[in-house]
Amino acid sequence: MPNSKNNLILIRGEDKTSSVVSWSFDRYKPVVFITYSNRKSYPYNTNDVKFFKNPENISVADQLVLRNGLPKYDAEMIQIFDSYCRIVYKTGDTEVCLRREVKMIDSALKDPKSKNCFDYLKNIALAIGLTVDGYNILAARYDKIDFVRDDSILASFLSEKRDGSNRDVSGTNVYPFGFNLSQRQAIDNALVSDISIIEGPPGTGKTQTILNIIANAVMRGKSVAVVSSNNSATANVFEKLNKYGVGFIAAPLGNSDNKTDFIQRQKAYLPDMSSWKSSPRKTQLPGRLSELDEKLKLKNELSGLIAEKAAVETERVHFTDYYNTLRIEFPMPSFPAKIPAKKILAFASEYEYLFSQKANIGFFKKLLLRFEYGLRKLDFIGKSVESVTAYCQKLYYDRRITEISKRCNTIEAVLKEFDFDRRMKEYSDISMEVFKFSLAEKYRSHRRQIYRKDDLRTNADQFIMDYPVILSTTYSLSSSLSPQICFDYVIVDEASQVDLATGALALSCAKKAVIVG
Repeated sequence: MPNSKNNLILIRGEDKTSSVVSWSFDRYKPVVFITYSNRKSYPYNTNDVKFFKNPENISVADQLVLRNGLPKYDAEMIQIFDSYCRIVYKTGDTEVCLRREVKMIDSALKDPKSKNCFDYLKNIALAIGLTVDGYNILAARYDKIDFVRDDSILASFLSEKRDGSNRDVSGTNVYPFGFNLSQRQAIDNALVSDISIIEGPPGTGKTQTILNIIANAVMRGKSVAVVSSNNSATANVFEKLNKYGVGFIAAPLGNSDNKTDFIQRQKAYLPDMSSWKSSPRKTQLPGRLSELDEKLKLKNELSGLIAEKAAVETERVHFTDYYNTLRIEFPMPSFPAKIPAKKILAFASEYEYLFSQKANIGFFKKLLLRFEYGLRKLDFIGKSVESVTAYCQKLYYDRRITEISKRCNTIEAVLKEFDFDRRMKEYSDISMEVFKFSLAEKYRSHRRQIYRKDDLRTNADQFIMDYPVILSTTYSLSSSLSPQICFDYVIVDEASQVDLATGALALSCAKKAVIVG
């Protein structure tokens, strides 16, 4: 009987090492006879039986073992047999798989520098954490962390090293919740970068951007945690998902009360997705996006021009009050219509510089001024710098506002002819079709498991397959599911309200981070 610890016998892909007593080969046929512990012998084609011995034994007691990206808890040793490996658990159970399916993850806390930084965060938590009856809740969270995955974004923060291995550039991005040019850039960056920042004041579509990131991540089979300092921001994301009929992919978790509420409200039956099971227009997306690209740039330019015009008009009002106090003595510079407003300002700066240097404006300099700025008459030379520059600034405001208005009219005409709003809506509608089609493919059954509260910890792998989007407070994310779960993305909403020590808890649970605020 072979030593099962140092041998591996696979019969038709199954590990039969512990039950095989002996074997023998047929001299004339490609057949091997396997005798089992029940003393019965069976013939097998030699291609169906594989023998391995003398493995490389690797202790993984202080590492996290992943098989196909999912953690294998309580693994004690990995035995490598050529292209196969055997996972040995502390219970004595074993599991055989292909070597390429297994990955071993170290703890970032093995590095003294990272450990020192993490201890500093623990001290911050001890200093600022809310204490109730002598119990520091935040510090207690840190006390439970003795392993920080070195592929987590927190590990990158602790070591000050960016991890480019997590980049995922596969697939074409979709934007089912609508977008503009800057939002599209933010979405694309968030999906491929280990850490990205999305910044914008209220009303600029940050929630819309978060929803598009979620859609693309889920379509790629990734998990997403959306967190904030309180439940209101994540509730807003959940509300929007429900509005579009896809809220069933998300689980609002976090503290114990939220978990209890979710467990009580969960439903076994999924919504009817029969109308989602075809996406004939998916192939149209790249071409339509290419058509939209130029117009999106124009739309972005239009937004910038409108903002600039408002600012210039405000400046002009205040400047006019000052200008009216001056006694402008003509003649003053007369610029041709083709000279742009910004060039008039450039002339004012040059005129001011010449007089500050007390330079003599000779024949050649005057000639240059004529060619550069189109000035036919130079009889204003010698007038006070304050008068000339003020007059030029007044001309700048008037001309710049006219320039902006003309450019805005041109862009608006192009967008109207293109029917920009209708085409953008069409693109978003097709994107939503594609997103919902992918969900119909993912959730083929009409039912899914009803989970108990304990399952959130003990069956977290399956839970996150059913609910790839987890909503939580920043503080509670690490305890929402099993501590071994590492989300593909964590999106920190309203990040300005999250302190460093609390935010680090969320960063310990994800490979990529999107900071929104």
